[in-house]
Amino acid sequence: MKYAVFGGTFDPPHLEHISIMRHLLSCGYDRVIALVTGNPPHKHCRTDGAHRLAMIKAATAGDERIIVDETELNNPSLRYSADILPILKDKYGDIHYVIGGDSLIDLHKWSRPDSVVKICPLVVFKRGDNDDRLLEAKSYWEIRGAKITLMDYQPRDISSTLIRYGAMLGVYKDVPQEVEQYIRSNSLYSKYDDVKAELKLHVKPARYEHSVRTCECALRLNYYCKLNLDYDKVFIAALLHDCGKGSSQFDIAKANKPLPPDADDEDRQRVESVVEYDLSAVPQDAIGKPVEHQYVGAIVAKQLFGIEDSEILDAIRYHCTARENMSCLEKLIYCADVLEQGRNYDGVEELRQLIKMDFNAGFSACLDRGYNHVLAKGGKMYYLTEQAQRFYNGK
Repeated sequence: MKYAVFGGTFDPPHLEHISIMRHLLSCGYDRVIALVTGNPPHKHCRTDGAHRLAMIKAATAGDERIIVDETELNNPSLRYSADILPILKDKYGDIHYVIGGDSLIDLHKWSRPDSVVKICPLVVFKRGDNDDRLLEAKSYWEIRGAKITLMDYQPRDISSTLIRYGAMLGVYKDVPQEVEQYIRSNSLYSKYDDVKAELKLHVKPARYEHSVRTCECALRLNYYCKLNLDYDKVFIAALLHDCGKGSSQFDIAKANKPLPPDADDEDRQRVESVVEYDLSAVPQDAIGKPVEHQYVGAIVAKQLFGIEDSEILDAIRYHCTARENMSCLEKLIYCADVLEQGRNYDGVEELRQLIKMDFNAGFSACLDRGYNHVLAKGGKMYYLTEQAQRFYNGK
């Protein structure tokens, strides 16, 4: 029998993992070995191996052609492919090792790559647009004795990182239903549950949902725009960006006024608990203004949620007005706030497409749109927004 060895942390297993395994089975492989890795050298895996093992078993249950293998998981000393493949070859016989195109390009960085390519044939799935480099790497290793097959199937770009952080928000995308159920039942990826519970007390339900969508948008932009920002910082800054909404003087005064004829659901909702804070810490020119909540948010994030990181606090502090010389995190939260999927103003889809192609161009366009929106409403422009518009857009 011919076996395809498909290794991964499976933290968690997602729909594209399953699609790859099924594609292999359709290409003449009799069995696919889903090899659950321990803690590979190039990744830091925080989820216990027993949970990852249970999830991939749940995801592949019912298909006897997929064998979940625990060899590496049960032997922590087996951290490299050069060590584990000979064991699998002795165990199964005719094995072919499945890797991504990026792994083939970086194969020279592996431990004992010359040994790896001689143990068994390699089966390579393309990832990204690296065709020239991929063919170069293929030729390089074939000269050194490797047998390499390039598959014509290019997997969708699904990120386990995004899935984990999405699960922390209670958002489950791109995972089999059985995996979602396992995650929920075992409270995996729940490190921020206390933060979410506390936030719900201090913002309106509609504002909380907006915060979740903003967080999801920020995480995805960080990934797809290759910003390489710390995901925990992105998560916290985005989730808490509006934590002062409902506790600012502007929002308290608005809540005490009669509802306008065009009141929406959020207008009709009430904050469960207003946060008390030192009003003198808020700039005087912002008190009682719509932008006030960004300053209150930074105060609340530090006072109530214990956030000390200055980059996170500044991303919250300037998410509404922007400013000159913004950090990448500040730009990201500013954009995610106006591009999250709940926004439906004219031109939002064009902005979403632009920022995916060019993050800084997208940020400038979002800033320009916000500036023009205030002008169109006849509102008074806050000085930080004027400065930011001149700094980034020359206006």
